[in-house]
Amino acid sequence: MSLHYAFDLDGTLANNEHRAYLVQGPDKDWEGFFQLCHNDFPMRAMCAIASALFDAGHRVSFWSGRPESSNDKTRHWLRHNLGEWTDVCDLFTRKDRDMRYGALIREDFLAFGHPDLVFEDNPKIVDFLNKRGVFSLLVKPGDVNEPAEV
Repeated sequence: MSLHYAFDLDGTLANNEHRAYLVQGPDKDWEGFFQLCHNDFPMRAMCAIASALFDAGHRVSFWSGRPESSNDKTRHWLRHNLGEWTDVCDLFTRKDRDMRYGALIREDFLAFGHPDLVFEDNPKIVDFLNKRGVFSLLVKPGDVNEPAEV
């Protein structure tokens, strides 16, 4: 039986700590933050889990609060750090200039189907998804730096 697994990117598959300074404090530079996403280091254990699930015949998709304008950089990062298999996987990102809270963006993604399991580093998003019947695992509590609250 094939299952659907969704992986968050920033803080789950990708270590974005090197660019976090851009969105800390009152003057957040979200554009600059996302421009540097291709330089993230892979979170090796989570990348290995995603690869193993795909190799076992499961559907893997990638969910992110990154804007659509970063999709090319994100696809390149996925290919370089996880492999060419990621080219056949869905990548869901927020519309450019959509600064809604990340959980609301994930709710939009659910219109394309409910995964059997979501891997996520934001405890608020995990709680939000679990309350909507989407089984979600908190993989590493990240520094929750959201543009807005629910």
